[in-house]
Amino acid sequence: MHLENSIPGSYSVVNVQTLGREFLQLIETTDMQKVYKMPILYGFYNEGDVRLAVTDAEVVESWK
Repeated sequence: MHLENSIPGSYSVVNVQTLGREFLQLIETTDMQKVYKMPILYGFYNEGDVRLAVTDAEVVESWK
C-alpha cells in the first residue's frame, strides 16, 4: 500500500510505517535498561495522539 498525499511536505503511509518501524528497532536495540524504554515510548504514544518529538518534561510526565 503506497498512498501519496498531495500536501507538500506530507508523508505517505509507507514512509510513516517505515519511520515507525525504524524508530521501534532503534529503541529495541539501544543499550538502555527496559525500565527507561517504556516511558520513552509512552511519551511518544501520548494516549493515541502520536508525537513526532518529545521533551524531557513530556517523558517525565508519561513516567508518572
